[in-house]
Amino acid sequence: MSTHSNPRAPPPRLPRLLCLHGGGTSAMIFKIQTMRLAHCLRPHFHLVYVNAPFPCGPGMGVLPVFESAGPYYRWTPVNPGDDVARVRTAIRKAMIEEGDGMPFVGVMGFSQGAMLAAGILMEQCRTGAGLAGEDVKFKFGVFLVPGFPPLGVDSRYTGLGDKYEYGKGEADSRYHGAIEIPSVHMHGLRDPVVERSRALAKCFPDPDDAGGKGIPKTILEFDTEHHLPLGKAGMADTKVLANAILKTYYGPQWEPDEKASGGTEDDISYLT
Repeated sequence: MSTHSNPRAPPPRLPRLLCLHGGGTSAMIFKIQTMRLAHCLRPHFHLVYVNAPFPCGPGMGVLPVFESAGPYYRWTPVNPGDDVARVRTAIRKAMIEEGDGMPFVGVMGFSQGAMLAAGILMEQCRTGAGLAGEDVKFKFGVFLVPGFPPLGVDSRYTGLGDKYEYGKGEADSRYHGAIEIPSVHMHGLRDPVVERSRALAKCFPDPDDAGGKGIPKTILEFDTEHHLPLGKAGMADTKVLANAILKTYYGPQWEPDEKASGGTEDDISYLT
């Protein structure tokens, strides 16, 4: 699934941004949740949305807005016999089908998907291997209202992730600064899991710390709950978030387009 409006038309020749939805949602729901953000990013990236492999019930904040938008999926196994290798398979399949010879430069996750995105980048740092082959290395990550800790892609690289369920982990110091990749973090100040979001951000070194190596890291905290910015005020916040992502990708030389909008009220008015 992608942001391309015409399924028969070829995807645009743009760098790819892998998008991982939250637990108890779907690629389709994540596409709707990120309509405003995608509007800002579309000239720069082709967003590729992936369905998680494990069916489940609706997740946090899904009802009543997305009550008729099932089925819902999650990235962590539901039953003891579930094959965790299906996570890697689902992501690789989407990257192959939607890649079209263009590079996947970043990964963006929401909630549980953000925890998985962190796990993917942690594996990349630990092993030097890309998720879909040696030639696929993510250059940055975007973490939208995430939980903690990072989720392993499979049983080989779970770290502490195999010991915790979503939102129940503790900020273990062994994770601090472990993911040396540029990052953007969006937290909701009224989100019940905001402390988990802050714990995940600590997995990335602070640029000004002695061991930070100057790796870009941006933390944005908005007056919102467990969702992206909404309403009229959310347009400005969305623009700030999009510009942070683009600056992380392009570097400090990036100059925001002051005329660009963060979407319109009509984009997702039923969510406001």
